Amino acid sequence: MNGFIVGLEKNDLRDIESSLRELQLGSSKDLQAALLLAVGKGDLETVRILLQHQRINPNIPNADGKSPLCLAAENGHVQIIELLLQAKGIDPNQPDRVYQQSPLSWAVEKGHEAAAQQLLSCEEVNHDSKDIYGQTPVSWAAEKGYHVILRKLLLGNAQPDIKDDAGRTPLLWASEKGHHEVVRVLLETKSVNIDSRDDGGRTPLWWAARNGHLQVVEHLLNNGANLELKPPYFKDKTDGAEELGTPLYCSGREGHFEVVRLLLDRGADVNSSPGPRDSALFQDVMLFSIHTPNILRIIRLLADRGANLELQDSLGQTSLHMAVRNNERRMVECLLDWKAKINPTTLAGLTPLYIAIRDESRQLTLLLLSRGADVHIADEHGNTPLHIAATRKSFEIAQLIAERSGNINIRNHRQETPLHKAVLSHRLRIAKLLIQMGAEVNARDSRGQTPLHTATGTRYRLMMLLLANGADINMKDNTGQAVLHHTAVEGTAPEVEYLINHGALLDTRDFDGRSPLDMAKKAKNTTVVTFLQKRIST
Repeated sequence: MNGFIVGLEKNDLRDIESSLRELQLGSSKDLQAALLLAVGKGDLETVRILLQHQRINPNIPNADGKSPLCLAAENGHVQIIELLLQAKGIDPNQPDRVYQQSPLSWAVEKGHEAAAQQLLSCEEVNHDSKDIYGQTPVSWAAEKGYHVILRKLLLGNAQPDIKDDAGRTPLLWASEKGHHEVVRVLLETKSVNIDSRDDGGRTPLWWAARNGHLQVVEHLLNNGANLELKPPYFKDKTDGAEELGTPLYCSGREGHFEVVRLLLDRGADVNSSPGPRDSALFQDVMLFSIHTPNILRIIRLLADRGANLELQDSLGQTSLHMAVRNNERRMVECLLDWKAKINPTTLAGLTPLYIAIRDESRQLTLLLLSRGADVHIADEHGNTPLHIAATRKSFEIAQLIAERSGNINIRNHRQETPLHKAVLSHRLRIAKLLIQMGAEVNARDSRGQTPLHTATGTRYRLMMLLLANGADINMKDNTGQAVLHHTAVEGTAPEVEYLINHGALLDTRDFDGRSPLDMAKKAKNTTVVTFLQKRIST
C-alpha cells in the first residue's frame, strides 16, 4: 500500500490505480486512510475509485474525529460531497467527535454555499443539528453573516429561532455581529422572537446598540423591538456596568452617537439606569466614559433631550460633583452653562466647591467661585470650605476662600476653627494668613484645646508663630492639661525648653494631679524626662 499512498500524495492517478491492482486494493485500514487523505486533498477521482471498494466504510473518522463527509464539507468539496452522499451506508449527519458539528454545520460555518446546498439536497440531512455549544447551521450562518446560505437553510425548513446553550438565538447572534442583511432575512420569516433574551438577559437590540450597529438597531426598532428591556441587575455582579442597562444606556457608555440619537428619537428614556436609580446614563458617561470618542457630543445630546442633571447617586452625587471629582473642566463648564445647580450637597454634605478645594484643583475652584459657588456650606461634620482649604497645601486656594468666607473663626461640630485645622495639618503659611486676617489664636475646641495645644510634637515653627501672636501658653484644656503637658508626651526636649523659656509653668497640674514630668514618664519620652528632671533640680 506504500505505492498507493505515495501515488496519492503525488496526485498521480496512474500510480494509484496500478498500486490498487497490484495490492488487490490493500487492507481496510490503509483504504480508510487513503479515503480520508483523498477527501482532504479534494481528489475527486481517487475518492470515486476508493468508494467502489466493498471494504470501504464512508463513515470512519480521522484522528481528529472528522468523517470523510465532514472533511469534504469543511473544505467545500462539492463533487466529493455528492459522491459520499451516494455511498452505501453513509450517515449524512455524523458529527465530528470534538465539536459535534454535522457536515452541514461545517459547510455553513466555513461559508461554503454550494457545499451547503449539496447537503441540503439530501432528504436525510438534519437541518437543525446542534453542535457541542448548541448552535445549529442557522445559528452559524447568522453569526458569520452568510445571508445567502441562511436563505437556503430557511427554504429547506430549518428553524430560525432555536437557542444555543448560552440562550442566543440566530437573531441575537446576527444583531451582536452587525449582520444587517441576516437580521432582515430572519425578521422576514415572522417566526423569530425579536425580544428573546440570552442567559445574561440581553436582547438582540441590546447587543446591536452596545456594539454600535446602527442599521441593525433600525431594523429591530422598525419591527417592534422593545427599547427599554435591559439585563437583570445583580448587586454582586462582577461585570462592569456597561454590561447592564437599556440599549440607550449601553450604547451611550460605548460612545455610539448615531445609535443614541436614533434611540432617543424613538422614545428611549433619557434617564435610563443600569439598575436601581442611583445613577443614570448622563452621570455614568461622565464618570466612566468621558475619554471615549463622541462622548462630549453624546453628553450634549442627552442634556438637550432632558437628562436630569440633578439626579443623585447612592452617595448623593450629582453630575456636577462627578465632573469636579474627575477634574473635567470642560464638563464642569458645560454643566454650569446648562444651568446645573452649583451648590448641591452629597449625603456627606459636600458641595462641588468643597470637592474642588479638597482635591486642590485651583482651576475648578476659581471657576466655581466665578459662577457663584457658596463658600459657607458645611459638610456633615460642620467643616466649611475654609476648614478644608486650611488643611491643604495650596496657599492660593486658602487665600481665595478666606477672602470670601466672612467669618475667619467659623467652627465645625467639634468647635474647631480653620486655624485649628491649619495647625493640625502643618500648614504654617496658611496659619500665618489666617492670623493676619483675624483668626483667634486662643479659640477653644470642644475638648478645650487651643491651636497651641495641637501644635505640639512636630509643629515647632507653628508653636513659635502662635506664641508670637499672643497664644496663652498656660491655658488648660477640659482635662486641665496645659500645652506643656502635651509637649511632654510627644514633643522634644528643645520644644519643652522653648515653652518653659516663654513662660510655661513647670509645676502645672491637670485635674488628676499630673505634672508635665508625670506625663513624660508615662509616655516613656526619656529625653524629655531627663530634661525636665534636670530643669526642676536647678
